[in-house]
Amino acid sequence: MLSTISDHPFGNDRSTHILGMFAFWPKGAPKAVKSVVEFAQKAMGVKDVRVSPPLNQAIWARGVRSPPNRIRVRFERKRNDDENAKEKLYVLASYVEGITSFKGLETTVIEADEE
Repeated sequence: MLSTISDHPFGNDRSTHILGMFAFWPKGAPKAVKSVVEFAQKAMGVKDVRVSPPLNQAIWARGVRSPPNRIRVRFERKRNDDENAKEKLYVLASYVEGITSFKGLETTVIEADEE
């Protein structure tokens, strides 16, 4: 598993991961960020997940109460260059721009070329 570094774009449907969100209105956007992190941990098998600033801005764009219902997220598993790191890999969650419709989108695995 450590020899493969891959890239997975996912369409994260927040509504399936955050049940009962409407009972906690002021916590909508933080819960959305946590759901992206939890989904990345389960999907990629790495506990160290880092959210990119554009993804964070896209989630918080409409404020704390109304984050987007669906968002296209790309997860990249990368090697951790820090010598004192607990894990050898980390996941970078980034925002995929330009998606106007979520119909017909599927998860694709993109193998990165190691240099």
